[in-house]
This record gives sequence, structure tokens and C-alpha cells, in this order.
Amino acid sequence: MRVKLLKCFFALIMVLSWSTCIYYIYASDQTETVNLANYASNDSLNEKFVETYMLENNIKDEILFICAIGNPDCEYVQNSVIKPLTDELNMENFNFVQVVNIDESTQEYTAGKLRQKWSIESYPAFIKTHVNEENNIEVVSSLQWNSNDPFTSADLRSWMIDNDCWPGYISSQEKQTD
Repeated sequence: MRVKLLKCFFALIMVLSWSTCIYYIYASDQTETVNLANYASNDSLNEKFVETYMLENNIKDEILFICAIGNPDCEYVQNSVIKPLTDELNMENFNFVQVVNIDESTQEYTAGKLRQKWSIESYPAFIKTHVNEENNIEVVSSLQWNSNDPFTSADLRSWMIDNDCWPGYISSQEKQTD
């Protein structure tokens, strides 16, 4: 009887050990691909609703991160450009940046449409917007990704400093570049 109980106990320990190991193996793989929302605001907004969102919430100035969740360039930017900056600032995310998700499945985001609506040619892109007195959204400034000319963490940091949205320390040398 004791031998049977001992065997059952060891079998239970083995099952729990293996399931714990498998969980940690797969959990670590899942953390390598990170949701965009982890590095900008907590929620992403569908691109079609940006104007409504800004006007209904009386938002005059907004920093937008235009991206398509799951797009390899967007994932690169979030993991290799944004994350080092949030780590540098000891921040969990850029909660002052609104993630705007472009649905690539519709294939309606051509360079012409992006240029017309957001004054950009490609994405991922960071855009500083302003709502004017006529309630039209104006693009004040942008930093856009191009596979031939990608931006770095330093470029994003400089762009944020130039657009008065960098939440961290700015050295006197960086202030003089204005």
C-alpha cells in the first residue's frame, strides 16, 4: 500500500515538474513578441476612428504611433527602438503616445492614402498632431520608418525632444540643437 502511494506521489511530482517546465519554455517564447500597447498607450485605436476619438475627447495635441500590429517593421520598432527608451526612462510604456492600428488585411493603406491623411509615405511612423480652430487634424511633425532609411532609438528620442514630448532629462547640449 505504501509503495503504491509513494509511486503515485512521485508520478504527481513528475507531472507537475514537466508541466511547469513546459509552461516556462512557452511563456518565455511569448514574451519575445510584445504587444505594441506595452510600449505606448495601453489601448490601440483603429485608424478609422482617430478623428472621432480626438474631437469627442477634446484632444488638441496628440502623439500618434501609426502601425499595423503584427507587421515585422512595427515589431522591430517596438522591440529595438521604443523598448530601449522606455527602459532608459524606467517606464513601463509611453503612456502619452496613442497607438493607432492600421488594419493591413483591408489593403487600403497605400502610400497615397497615407500621404493624404497623415502626411507620411510609410509606417511605422510617429506623428505629432494638432486640432485647429476649424476642428481639422493637422500633422505638425512626423518620423517615419523606411526600410532604406530606418530610424533608431536616438532618432526617436531627438524627434520627441524637438516636439516637446520627451518625458526624460534633456541635457543642455540637446536643448541647444533647437
